Amino acid sequence: MSEWFKGFLSGVIATIIGCVITMVWDIFKSKRETKERENKVLLVIKEDLTCNLRILYDNFELIKQELEIIDSGRSIINSLIPLKIGFWDLAKIHLPKKILQGDTLAKLRDVVMNTERINETIQSRENFRNHNRALTGYAQQMKSYDNLLVDHIKCMLNLTKEVSSFLKD
Repeated sequence: MSEWFKGFLSGVIATIIGCVITMVWDIFKSKRETKERENKVLLVIKEDLTCNLRILYDNFELIKQELEIIDSGRSIINSLIPLKIGFWDLAKIHLPKKILQGDTLAKLRDVVMNTERINETIQSRENFRNHNRALTGYAQQMKSYDNLLVDHIKCMLNLTKEVSSFLKD
């Protein structure tokens, strides 16, 4: 074999080895970055769900207090706090594999739909509360809002706890 062919062959082999090593490194790096991104998305989802649980409990307590005093013509001063929903957009953009297991994605979607429903009801309730205190049926209407929110909050507490337990595993 001539010298130039040996040099050419060693160059080709070195190029192939370098290319394979580069591809393996890129695959490894891509998997590591994907895992890191998924972990960050899961962390945001968990933190927002945990925050929503605290908000649900706080809102539930405020509603209970109001239901106890509303018949006497009084009401609470504090407004109800809307729930966080930003995690859903992040989850849709960077969907972690863990959410695709079982029915976790469907349950998370149900959490988001119920969150939107609760937030709309809170907004409607607050608008009514701020603009209709002089109405003769004010107390009855507020009780209707509060009872509706109690039902939604109870459902949401169970659903949020369920989704949170799936994500902890």
